Amino acid sequence: MPLRINPNFNPSPEQLDAESRRLTGSPVPLPRPVIVLAGYRSPKFTAEGVARRLCALTSGTPSDFHPISYANLGAIPPVVEHVLRTIQSELGATANDPIPEIDIVATSMGGLVARAAAASDPFNVRRSRLRVRRLFTLATPHRGANLARTIAVDRAAHDMLPGSQFLADLDRALPAAEFELVCYAQLRDWWVGATNAAPPDREPIWLDTRTPFEWACSHFAINFNRAILIDIARRLRGESPLAGPGSRPPSN
Repeated sequence: MPLRINPNFNPSPEQLDAESRRLTGSPVPLPRPVIVLAGYRSPKFTAEGVARRLCALTSGTPSDFHPISYANLGAIPPVVEHVLRTIQSELGATANDPIPEIDIVATSMGGLVARAAAASDPFNVRRSRLRVRRLFTLATPHRGANLARTIAVDRAAHDMLPGSQFLADLDRALPAAEFELVCYAQLRDWWVGATNAAPPDREPIWLDTRTPFEWACSHFAINFNRAILIDIARRLRGESPLAGPGSRPPSN
């Protein structure tokens, strides 16, 4: 399949090189803590890697970033509870204090966890919710994951089936959400599918994959996509984004 070009987001390698040098050479303080959520069953080093790369492009201060994973949890409600407890602990909030306003960068299922944690409680299992200003999702199955149609080994995987009750609950809550949602996708993502990477009636900011590694592992390689990370970093810094508005991906 030939390389697909997104006319709304097509930075050159030279432009990315120059922008990377500029961002790393001019750190700025961030207005809010940044929570980095891992994907389904992902080890913590995946979220730590995203946090480390974004830190270098923004403030240069590791304590601004809080990577969280939940590889041993197989259902989304306990993941939401784990994320809430971890953020309370790391940001110094008590059970009776409101959690400070945050930004979130989330890979894959982490984007659904963030939406659930920021919404009015669809599970009736908690009393607090996250105060999210901006949510950036990378290859998140907002409309379900293609892989879940054939492999759904636990409750979390079932909830990521296209048309699941969990996804319908999230979509009903979305119009009342107070956060800005920015969705990213890579083509050739056979786990989720680029066309599933934004909620209904929205479209992701997409890029095609360029290397054999990315072709084989597109769903995971999005964590290393320089253009996407630089675009997120610019937004976190309060600068104008590189990417234009989202559009329907030409393929999965």
